Amino acid sequence: LEYVRRVDTLVGAHYRIRITADRIRAEHGDSAALARLVDFASPSYEFMTRSAALNALRTLNWCDSVLAQYLVEARFHFNHRLAADARDVMAHFARQARYRSLFWRLAQQFDQRWQREQIEQVLR
Repeated sequence: LEYVRRVDTLVGAHYRIRITADRIRAEHGDSAALARLVDFASPSYEFMTRSAALNALRTLNWCDSVLAQYLVEARFHFNHRLAADARDVMAHFARQARYRSLFWRLAQQFDQRWQREQIEQVLR
């Protein structure tokens, strides 16, 4: 937690310092830090911030329905690097029974067959 104390007021390029500090805080039970990480993974941020947040949440092995929606949205993002990171993080969570059902439910909500197939492919 010494690192967190030292960088408390810093943000860093693409929020990387803040994301790392929030990951450490979340590892120590800080639910506000976890909520900030989910927010950093949202469409409100650019792709490098989102990718860093997605990978931090994968490291924490934490997912909920909001993050699952952000992952699915990012999977279809025009930026192929964000889409690839989202696919990899989604695959990580999909290998775990407690998270897998979240993605199956989201896949069924798509009207376009190709979108459902893309999500289902990650889940296989």
